[in-house]
Amino acid sequence: IDTITVPDYSTVVIKLKNADAGFINNLASPLTLFEAKECVETGAIKTISCGTGAFIIESYAPNDHLYLKANPKYFKKGKPYLDRIEEYFFADAAAWIAAFRTGKMDEFTGYIWSQGNQLLQNPGYADTTVYVNEQNSGGPKFMAMRLNKAPYDDVRVRRALAMAIDQKAIITAAHEGNARTSFSAVPSDWDGVGRDFPRTLDEGPEWFKYNPEKAKALLNEAGVDPKSLNVEIEYQGDVLRPPDDIAIIVQNFKAIGMNPTARGVDVTTAMADRFGRKWKDFILTGSFVAGSDLNQWLGLWCSTCAANVLGVTDPELDRLIIQARQEFDMTKSHELGKQIADRVYDQVYMIWLPQGLFHHFVRPWVQQFTGNDVYYWAAMWGSSIVDEVWIDKSRMP
Repeated sequence: IDTITVPDYSTVVIKLKNADAGFINNLASPLTLFEAKECVETGAIKTISCGTGAFIIESYAPNDHLYLKANPKYFKKGKPYLDRIEEYFFADAAAWIAAFRTGKMDEFTGYIWSQGNQLLQNPGYADTTVYVNEQNSGGPKFMAMRLNKAPYDDVRVRRALAMAIDQKAIITAAHEGNARTSFSAVPSDWDGVGRDFPRTLDEGPEWFKYNPEKAKALLNEAGVDPKSLNVEIEYQGDVLRPPDDIAIIVQNFKAIGMNPTARGVDVTTAMADRFGRKWKDFILTGSFVAGSDLNQWLGLWCSTCAANVLGVTDPELDRLIIQARQEFDMTKSHELGKQIADRVYDQVYMIWLPQGLFHHFVRPWVQQFTGNDVYYWAAMWGSSIVDEVWIDKSRMP
C-alpha cells in the first residue's frame, strides 16, 4: 500500500505501489473483519467483540455456552431473520451427540467418522438432513516440517518421510474408508483450469505413495541413518478431533528404522506453536492460511513473506509467485496456480494426510444453514451466511 485517503463518509481510496491481483479479493473476503475504530484505539478489542455482524453477544460462559441476539443496527436491511442463537460447549463428543439426539441442539458437525456414524445410525427424536462434505481448500490435514532445519532441508529426506506413511491404512483403519487424502498447496479451484476439488492420492506425485523400501533407499542416498531420526510429532489432542492417525504414522516411521515420539497438546498450545514456529520436528495440523483466492495462499510458499512459517526457500516458487500476484487474466492465473502446486508437491514442503469426510446434521426446520464451496460448514468459516438462516416452524414436531 502506498497511500490511503478518505474523500467522503462512505469512500476509501487505496493506492498501491505495484500491481496486486488479489488485493480486491482480500478486501471483499468474509474473513476480512471490520472493527469499530473506538474499540481499536481504546484497546477494548482485546476483551470484547465489537464488529459489524448480524448478532451481538448476549452472554458468554466459558466451557458452557454463548448466547447471541440479533443486531438491531445490522447494515443489511431486514436481516438477520433469527432473533437469537444459542451455542453450547461440551466436555466430550458423547455429550455433544446426546444433546443433538435429545433436541437441545438443531445442528451438529461430526469431524470424524465415529461421530458421524453414531448419528447416521440414530439421529434422535426427529428427522434430520445430512450433508456429507469432502474437505476442500479450507485446510486438509497435513504434517509440516521445519524446512530450514537439517535434515528436512534435503528434498530426499522429505520424500522418504512422505513415502514411509501408509495413507491407505490410515483411511481404512482410522476412518473405515470415509476419508480422502486431499492436496491443497493452493485453493482447489486455482489448481489448474476447471478443477473444483483437491487432487487425490492417485493424482499426487509418487512421493506420497506408500513405499517403505524406497523411503529407506532415499534416506541412505541422503546420508541419513534412520536411527538418528529421533523425531517428535506434535498434534492437537482435543475431544472433537482426536488423533486417530498418530499411532499409524508412528508405526510407519518405526518400520523404516526411525525413533519417533508423539506429543499431544491442547488447542491453545497447538495454535501458538503452529503460527509461532515453535514445534520441534513435525506438527500435525490443518491449514496455515485461509481464503479462497490464489493470492491469499502464496505467502506460505514465498521465501520473503511473513506467512512463510515453514521456512520455504525456493527461487523457482518465488518467480512463479511474483508472476501470479501480478496476473489479472483468470485463465493464466489458474495455470500459474497449477505450476505452483506442482512444485510444492514435488518438493514435498508438507506431507498431506487423510482428512475424514465431514457429516453435517441439521434439523429440517433450520433453513439455509449451509456454507460455501471452500468453507462449507456454516457454523464456522461459513457463518457469514447466518444472517439468512430462518426457522420453518411448520416442520417442527
